[in-house]
Amino acid sequence: MFDLAILWVFTLSTSLIAAICLFDLYRYQNTQSRVEKELEKEDLELICNLAKFPYETKNEDRCVTLMEKYQLSPNASSDNWPHSEMTPFLSSCYGGSLKLIQFMLEAGADRKFQNLNGDGALYMATYGIACRLRSAQCPQQRSSEIQLGVLIIDCLIKQGCDINSRNNFGFTPLHWAATTGEKWLVDHLLKRGADPSILTYLSRAPASAFAKEEVQTLLKEAENVYHSS
Repeated sequence: MFDLAILWVFTLSTSLIAAICLFDLYRYQNTQSRVEKELEKEDLELICNLAKFPYETKNEDRCVTLMEKYQLSPNASSDNWPHSEMTPFLSSCYGGSLKLIQFMLEAGADRKFQNLNGDGALYMATYGIACRLRSAQCPQQRSSEIQLGVLIIDCLIKQGCDINSRNNFGFTPLHWAATTGEKWLVDHLLKRGADPSILTYLSRAPASAFAKEEVQTLLKEAENVYHSS
């Protein structure tokens, strides 16, 4: 009887220890899962930031290295800039690194993805090109940015990105280009198939999107050609 009591106590204590171990394992795995998710979120936000500013010291290479290391998708979304669901791919389109854009495309970037504002790849690329042109400090830098901008736009169009994709306000890349006053940018988008007759949801055509006079003239001529064809 005494032996049975000892056996019962031993069995009970063993079961209790096993239960405690299983609980600890469950808690550890949950903790690890939360940590991994937090790390993944931090890694994603870091990658998006590196892709947005690729020409700062080694950012371009660091972005590629981190994506390969953590096997992150170019379509993974981050709500950190500014709460608009940016992906590594859209970030690279804004940042203007042709190397990163091509890397993202080869890694399976979604050509049709839009952030929470409805901005797609070509819209983000056009926006980024205009930002860099505004900050160009000399004619040589401006010329280099224009050449790079042409390559980026052509690359994205060739890869199937929609040049006439509208965001949540009805703006296309051409609408944004018109607001910048960059005639070459408007002209290049028109030559690549941008539709000058698309209206925003407030019924504004690219020609009326606060464009400079010479840009308005170019767009109105393009509208006339478009309607007559």
